[in-house]
Amino acid sequence: MDKMRAAKEQIQEAIVSLPGNERASLLKWLVEMDRLVWDGEIEKDFSESGAGAALLDRVKKDFEAGRCSKVYTPLNRCANRMMPGLKDLLPVKG
Repeated sequence: MDKMRAAKEQIQEAIVSLPGNERASLLKWLVEMDRLVWDGEIEKDFSESGAGAALLDRVKKDFEAGRCSKVYTPLNRCANRMMPGLKDLLPVKG
């Protein structure tokens, strides 16, 4: 664990010493990498055999059966811009 902590501290020191534009570039890369990892986790969770597959199936069935309606909130609008079609899967209790 001490080696990990030392490595982390070295990385942090190296980042702090970078010029502003290089830090910005690194941050952009880290955010993109994190997004790709998150997307992979979501895809895995909601794949046919994923942990969220049953929930997704239930939401789809509820929507198709008319037990859901569209709700528009600032979050929905933001999510819809990022993931078109998501708004059609947001369940709402009537």
